[in-house]
Amino acid sequence: TAINQIMEDSHGNIWFAGREGVDKYDGKYITNYGTENRLLHKWVFCLLEDKKGNLWFGTEIGLSKFDGKCFTNYSIEQGLKGQAINALLEDHHGKIWIGTTSKGVYSFDGNSFTHYDPKYSVSHPIILGMLEDKNNNIWLCTGRGLNKFDGKFFTWYTTEQGLSNNIVKNVLED
Repeated sequence: TAINQIMEDSHGNIWFAGREGVDKYDGKYITNYGTENRLLHKWVFCLLEDKKGNLWFGTEIGLSKFDGKCFTNYSIEQGLKGQAINALLEDHHGKIWIGTTSKGVYSFDGNSFTHYDPKYSVSHPIILGMLEDKNNNIWLCTGRGLNKFDGKFFTWYTTEQGLSNNIVKNVLED
């Protein structure tokens, strides 16, 4: 099966996101978590461990949070209208940022979702990657350039501003 992302958690476990859920390798054994464990969907594209130790899984139809014992799922019913989730990020405030394949980006403060609609904010509905820089700007990699969110406004960077290509998959701060 394809592996979409690999992550080491704060306990030293290695997590693999794939098409049959998520696998945890504890150094000795591999344990699979799937829909039978209440994971929202078996196709998992991205992983995140937040500052509290919760694990977040971006799936084909929404978001799952795993506290080590139970899954909490977020999808259309909870206000997350994006389809598959490509990217996850926790910012310095503890907000979870969710990059989708068709609805742009959301932030989640633990209680409710805020949608940044591609019609009015981000340059493209497909979010491929995210980063928070040392100045607390959120950078979004999209199918139409790079977007910087300063907490109030979005600034778009495309080939018109000097990018070599408008499809940006990842960003790294040095």
